[in-house]
Amino acid sequence: GLRVVTTFDKDDQADAVAAVDQVRPGGLDELHTALVSIQPGTGAVRALYGGPDYLESQLNWATLKTQPGSTFKAFAVVAALEHGYSLQSRLNGNAPLKIGDDEIENQGDSGGRSYGYVSLERATQFSVNTAFADLTDQMEDGPERILEAAREAGIPEDTIAEISPVLGVSLGYAPVAPIDMA
Repeated sequence: GLRVVTTFDKDDQADAVAAVDQVRPGGLDELHTALVSIQPGTGAVRALYGGPDYLESQLNWATLKTQPGSTFKAFAVVAALEHGYSLQSRLNGNAPLKIGDDEIENQGDSGGRSYGYVSLERATQFSVNTAFADLTDQMEDGPERILEAAREAGIPEDTIAEISPVLGVSLGYAPVAPIDMA
């Protein structure tokens, strides 16, 4: 006699599963894929993929905390734009970059490439780790401002409280659930 009302959409859910099946590389059992699709404007969850088979693993990777990596850089961009930076602001994209006791590398598709001085726009386009570390260092109270932007975007307070405000915060080192990132 219960009526269940949800924001999930059957067709969107089928599309989410198909999308994961299409892009997930084979042979990587340690790779846990998650997908969360939300409706812009309302934040309603339309589809969620937390793993291939609940009977084999009851872990829902869409709701478990994991490193968001470079997706966390979006909060650094927001913080920068809210505090006087523009997309044309220049940042140090050289690699490796030493700031205090920290040494930052560019990783991923760049293969460790050094970008020289780049605009915030280009640093975002190419996900330049060193430029984001430089931005975090340059911005007054940079780590705290990035975490504040994440909080304002909807990352739960209990998750924010677990993230240390350090130079590498924009690089997504600290665990955040994919559903919260969405």
